[in-house]
Amino acid sequence: MPWIKKQKRIARLGLTIDDGYFSHRMLTSIRAVTKNLKGADPDDFDSEEKWLKQRLEKRATVSQRRWNNKASNKQMRGNSIARKEKTSLSATRTSERKNKEVSYV
Repeated sequence: MPWIKKQKRIARLGLTIDDGYFSHRMLTSIRAVTKNLKGADPDDFDSEEKWLKQRLEKRATVSQRRWNNKASNKQMRGNSIARKEKTSLSATRTSERKNKEVSYV
């Protein structure tokens, strides 16, 4: 059960009561246990729902940012390929000119 492994990893972080609690739903929604992880507020009745909602919104913004980065990287790679083709084309033209000059001598 993967949520038990996450629970053990969270226990190794040494969080205190002030850092909140983690329910089964919360543990299953966690993908990576980091030192910045905070649980739901035990004093607030709706804190689990709020925590899950914030987590979902954060995950959506992070995935959108990753998608934007991938799109810009593809565009940059496309531009660099076009530049390489232009430079290789001009390099072949100059080498052809040198070969012609050498053949006439």
